[in-house]
Amino acid sequence: MDCTPKSCVPALASRKTLAIEESGEEQYEALFGALERLREPILEGRTEPRLYENDEGEVVDATPLHLEEHEAEGYVATAFDSFNGAIDEYFHRLELEDEEVHEEPGSDRPDFEGEVAKYERIIEQQEDAIEDFEAQAEAEQGKAELLYGNYDLVDDVCSTIREARKEGIPWADIEEKFEMGAEQGIEDAEAVVGIDEAEGTVTIELDDTDIEVDPSMGVEKNADRLYTEAKRIRGKKEGAQAAIEDTREDLEAVKQRREEWEEADEDESEDDDGEQFERDYLSMGSVPVRYDEKWYERFRWFRTSDGFLVLGGRNADQNEELVKKYMEPSDRFFHAQAHGAPVTILKATEPDEAAREVDIPESSTEEAAQFAVSYSSVWKDGKFEGDAYEVDPDQVSKTPESGEYIEKGSFVIRGDRTYHRDVPVGVSIGIKCEPDTRVVGGPPSAIEPRVETSVRLEPGQFAQNDIAKRIYRTFRERFEDTSFVRKIASADRIQEFCPNGGSRMLDD
Repeated sequence: MDCTPKSCVPALASRKTLAIEESGEEQYEALFGALERLREPILEGRTEPRLYENDEGEVVDATPLHLEEHEAEGYVATAFDSFNGAIDEYFHRLELEDEEVHEEPGSDRPDFEGEVAKYERIIEQQEDAIEDFEAQAEAEQGKAELLYGNYDLVDDVCSTIREARKEGIPWADIEEKFEMGAEQGIEDAEAVVGIDEAEGTVTIELDDTDIEVDPSMGVEKNADRLYTEAKRIRGKKEGAQAAIEDTREDLEAVKQRREEWEEADEDESEDDDGEQFERDYLSMGSVPVRYDEKWYERFRWFRTSDGFLVLGGRNADQNEELVKKYMEPSDRFFHAQAHGAPVTILKATEPDEAAREVDIPESSTEEAAQFAVSYSSVWKDGKFEGDAYEVDPDQVSKTPESGEYIEKGSFVIRGDRTYHRDVPVGVSIGIKCEPDTRVVGGPPSAIEPRVETSVRLEPGQFAQNDIAKRIYRTFRERFEDTSFVRKIASADRIQEFCPNGGSRMLDD
């Protein structure tokens, strides 16, 4: 769809600066026609959102339609499945470009983390769009099937309206007659829940689903219209799936460039004796901030000592979301054998990778089990150990046994479980400085080797917000650059990694 001022307004293309008093009927008609052609696809939702960047990677525009002018300028276009997504990315990038770049003096390291975050964010938006497309397509197809499943009822309603309109009966009177029939318990009338006089349509409720029907057409044509719409939406889904593969390739290319840069950087940082040079971040007067927020940080999370991502729910809604949206067949599901425990998912692959079978080391499963126990009611009850189990994703279900009820955030586990007995609770919270800077928390064996400094917690007397403040003060005492601690590891961020209930630092 190349409906642009250049392609839609040929009469004005060569005279963009034409004075309004010099314009004539030809220009006005061309401009009006262009606006009409722009208006129609936008109103119908037939958009092709684009984000445009210049050759330096800076964003220059976000548009609901493909613009020939921008490509003629040499701008690079990135397709989005929604204009809102393109706009969100546009303003996010503007904020990043306006922010001060926190790098060491003289550093020419590209912002790989920013690029990775950008592509991860685009992939998340594309995945959401794909889910929405499928849900919309299934809804439209379901409506068509309901029409056929209630053929006689729908046909009677449409026939009644057609005959009434032939007799010149106003729409308001037709609606009133259906309301009277519904009060008398007439099934056909009860199904009619609304009439749109302007559109000439009737809304019929079938199996708790409202379906807009054009009574001037038969049941078959109304159903065909819905089937066609479902097919059109699935076509958009296929386009989004192709786009997401392209984005994943771009993401992998950035990660590959980052690995190559870091390998070269490690070679250069070796001294004359071949020993690796290590920065003393605790003593640095100014620690460079390299932080970009990850989408999964709204959950409880950590990376195992083997690099696997583990996610935990903070509440019932997040438990539901993790299982329904982020758990893949090759992942592992963990849960403490205690009430009030979070759903814990050990991701076998990165969230932006296709699911595949992966051998997960025992060290990672043990850390995931410790994570599940430590952030459960075991800690809140002041206990120092508890049991946890792990199962395959296909053993997790929301379908209860007959006569039973499943609370929100809870699941039915069927089949054999692998138990982790007498798992000790344990949480370490630390500040990581390489390759990015952030506060992290989780099982000590996974956290402590990767951070510049850390504190270890056990169940104790200090409330969650109080222990977070104590940890924050401890970190400020350890770092020469206290402003760095404030930016990266505020008390609020530290509290996100503290278990519910009382805690104490082991060195208190």
